[in-house]
This record gives sequence, C-alpha cells and structure tokens, in this order.
Amino acid sequence: MRAEPIASKHIACIFIPTITTGSSSRSSWIWPPSDFRVALDCRATDGAGKVIWETSLKAEAHMRLPDVNRDRSLAGKEAIKEAFLELQNRIVKSGAFR
Repeated sequence: MRAEPIASKHIACIFIPTITTGSSSRSSWIWPPSDFRVALDCRATDGAGKVIWETSLKAEAHMRLPDVNRDRSLAGKEAIKEAFLELQNRIVKSGAFR
C-alpha cells in the first residue's frame, strides 16, 4: 500500500477486515445451512500504513429449519449482523479513533 495517494486524500485510517465463514445444517435431508459461523479479524492502519488498532471476534447464528427454509441465507445474515455490530461496538469503545 502506497502512502502518497492516501495522504493526498486526507485519509486518517484504513480498515482491513479478514472474514472467515463456516456453515452447517442440523438436518441430513435439508440444506440450506441452519448454523453459520463468522470469524472476523480487523486491523486499522494510519495513512502511512502503521497498524494503530486491531481486534478479532467470532459470531454464530443458529436458526430453526422452518425459518431457514423461508430465507435460505438467514443464518448467514444473522451471524454477519452480529459480527459487524460487535465490531462497531469495539471501534467506538476503543478510543483509537477520536
């Protein structure tokens, strides 16, 4: 990452997420996934590329099969939502971005 374009645009920090997911179903007859896991690693760098903050978190969602049959991506949506709400909470509480 080159620092010149970042500095010229007055960007104070850059968030770099790494997201890993996993899914499974509790039914041997029905797939879409009823269980979904998310691991989220996020680091923030300053305009020069120096890491100024980082965190790791995990989130899970376990949905009922009838609900998943109505919305095949429901477990994934819920797990991702939980992960990003927790990430937002950690960013706000960190004090690194004031």
